[in-house]
Amino acid sequence: MTVDVSDFGTFWKNYDPKTGVGDPSTPVAAPTLNEREAKYAALHGAMVGYVNAARDYAEQAAAPADDQVAGLVGAAGTATRAQLDARYATDADVADLDGLTPQPISAVLQRSLGKVIHGKDSAATTVRVYGIGSSVMVGGGVTDYGTDGPLPLLVAQLNAAFAPVGPVSFVGYNDGQDGSAAGDWRARYTAWVTANGVPDVVYVVAGMNDFAPAVWHKGQTFDANPGQSGFVTLFEELLSRWRADGCDIIVATTPHMHTGRVPNGGGLTTAEQVGITYPDATYTPNGSPGNEHIRSLTLPDGRTVPYLYRFRRGNQAIRLLAAKYGALLLDAERTYFDAVATYGEDALYNTGQYNHPNTFGIARSYGDAGRIIRKSLRDTATVSPRPTTTVFDPIRKVKATNANRTTSTLATDPQLSVTAPVRSKWLVKGSLYFTGPADGDVNLKFEVPTGTVGRWGVIGPGLTASTVTADPVTARSFPIASSIEVGCHSSTTAVDVSAYVEIGDTAGTIGLQFALFASSATPSINLQAYSHLEFIRVQ
Repeated sequence: MTVDVSDFGTFWKNYDPKTGVGDPSTPVAAPTLNEREAKYAALHGAMVGYVNAARDYAEQAAAPADDQVAGLVGAAGTATRAQLDARYATDADVADLDGLTPQPISAVLQRSLGKVIHGKDSAATTVRVYGIGSSVMVGGGVTDYGTDGPLPLLVAQLNAAFAPVGPVSFVGYNDGQDGSAAGDWRARYTAWVTANGVPDVVYVVAGMNDFAPAVWHKGQTFDANPGQSGFVTLFEELLSRWRADGCDIIVATTPHMHTGRVPNGGGLTTAEQVGITYPDATYTPNGSPGNEHIRSLTLPDGRTVPYLYRFRRGNQAIRLLAAKYGALLLDAERTYFDAVATYGEDALYNTGQYNHPNTFGIARSYGDAGRIIRKSLRDTATVSPRPTTTVFDPIRKVKATNANRTTSTLATDPQLSVTAPVRSKWLVKGSLYFTGPADGDVNLKFEVPTGTVGRWGVIGPGLTASTVTADPVTARSFPIASSIEVGCHSSTTAVDVSAYVEIGDTAGTIGLQFALFASSATPSINLQAYSHLEFIRVQ
């Protein structure tokens, strides 16, 4: 089908430009637009070039279809609404989110990734995450703002995502302010930077106050009139400042106020309509200031959810601005819609609350959206495990009983040996306790597999040892295949042993061997209990 796009605005109206049928001045309800998604699918590619035009027409029409919004901001590698909405997890692990097209996160976390790349294994790399927003960012409505709010939930997911690369620590700094909106945050950010320096990441939770009825309609949101400072203008100023400071930026869309409790059905009172300056002193959308602001949205799986018109439009602005400024989008609105369809609004707000989601509501919106970011980091291989060194537990061998040798034939003591795999490397150290004839002495050696290399040594009595007090103590070392003779006498002799062993292509035993060194009138060498060796595998 060929579609005429010469008048882009008419596609947001109850009007068919091909037939001329309908009234182009009357907006239609969201369900009707959703029904037309298939018909206007061909527009998606062309919509990218009409972003500015879409903004001009946005406030004169009902909420556009979801796929149309996805077309406006869609890019290669970006998850689409159809992919995301049907797959938002509630309690499942991120593994249950398989099938999502990952977001190109590596392109928007340059500062954080740079710190990780240049971090050292000897100390944790700290990535500072600055959180700004209103009472929702502060933690209004949750049980524990230190663990359950949007900022700690995101920080936990980032730490989990980056855990494989080594000692990396994302740390959150909550600078949210109750009752604030976008116009209040530039000064707060400037003061924080003056005191603490530029953060690595800025995480902004906007919307709950920015899209409230009176603020929305009194020149504060989507307002292009000269001299006005609407949400888009203020938010662009913030994004521009953070980008200039070199921060990574994460922006969140917002859950909606509880449609069953929001004052005046989400519309304006008569008093609030006085002095409207947006746009052109025309109340938008047309109609009385009542429930026309509460709409119904059909999700891709067929479920319907109520939503507030202003919040839907405001979140679309956040998505467009995130794309424009290269910010990472944490789409809490979409996960919130899934939670509303699954649990209902009452489960997401405590009794009497309409603008502060409870702990469960924050977890099912901001929390689940953060888990999608974590999965995207994993799937795009932005976070790949750093080569790790396996740490092996030392193997400690202690003789439980005495062992006797009466010949010069070397034999391995089974109580002082280990089995070594191919290409493994070992450190060996310990102490041996002997008694035996001074004229016989003791011969020591290590059993090792063929192809093994290394070196070992002893500190103990020399070969002329005869008495406890007159023994000459020597320190000697030889290649691992060599034997070493140690002096012995009737009193107990102590010998310290150390070795470094590299096993070749043949696995086998590393074990202490001992025997009588020379003939003796009393040929008996006794290796006593409590002799011990520690085998430490280092590779």
